[in-house]
Amino acid sequence: MPQSRTAIFRIALVTSITSASILLAGSAAAGTTSDDDDDLQAWMDSITGASNADPAATATTTASTSATTTTKASPEVNRSVEIKNDDGDSHVRIQLGVGIVQDIDLENIPLDAGTILGLSNGKVSLDPGIDFQFTYARRLSGDLFLNFSTGLAYNSVSEISGTIFTPDGFGGILTGDLVGGSGHLGQIPLMAGLEYTFDFSESLSASLHGSVGIQYSYADVSDVTTPGIVGASVGLNGGSVSFRGQVGAEISYSISSNMRLGGYARVSTSGSTNFGPATFDGVGLIGVDDLKAEKIMGIALGASLVITF
Repeated sequence: MPQSRTAIFRIALVTSITSASILLAGSAAAGTTSDDDDDLQAWMDSITGASNADPAATATTTASTSATTTTKASPEVNRSVEIKNDDGDSHVRIQLGVGIVQDIDLENIPLDAGTILGLSNGKVSLDPGIDFQFTYARRLSGDLFLNFSTGLAYNSVSEISGTIFTPDGFGGILTGDLVGGSGHLGQIPLMAGLEYTFDFSESLSASLHGSVGIQYSYADVSDVTTPGIVGASVGLNGGSVSFRGQVGAEISYSISSNMRLGGYARVSTSGSTNFGPATFDGVGLIGVDDLKAEKIMGIALGASLVITF
């Protein structure tokens, strides 16, 4: 019996030792596997450049970077050219308004051996009258136009002033002041020039004009009395062609696709104008020297209509 107890004890001891050995070996094997896994992950990280950062943080950073890159786009450059609405390569302009002519100074006529009529300080005063002008314009380039103009300016005579003197036939000189007068002055220009048009808005525009050419000016004057010369009434009927220049401005508003209505202002001047010799009703005299205007200057204001085509 003691021997059998000894045998059983030995078997239990061997079994315990064997079990402990097996447990120790398993624990060691598990530790080795974990270390090997860590070494393998470190090697892979070194090859791929990856980090052990938190995947969620990495995803957030990537999304933020992507959003930043997307919103940081290059500014859009507007390369379109604004094209002006083409209102036609040609247009006509009709201007109608009031014409104001400054007092016209007449050139002095000295009294000498060959002259039967002398004049000093002669002046023609005119009432405001009618100004009309018609213009055709053709586009040269962009907003620059070549234009051709004609028209009519008509002013009534308000009065004629000055002093005339003539020999009395007995070695003396008769003098008298010019008083009164009726009649009219007409001006017909024919010019060519340039105009430049620019827009304030789609409907409101303005233009500047400048023209040169010729002008026919004529005067028909009568009923000018000379109290110092009894029975004499002075008249004038004649005209001539002279140089003319003018500048003007216009502002207009579109009332339809091809019509503009607006207003204009214009300043004009012409050179010396020859009205011919004066006539004397009642005494049978006629002036030998012609009556000449030094210049004719006028201002015109009115309404304009522009039709494009």
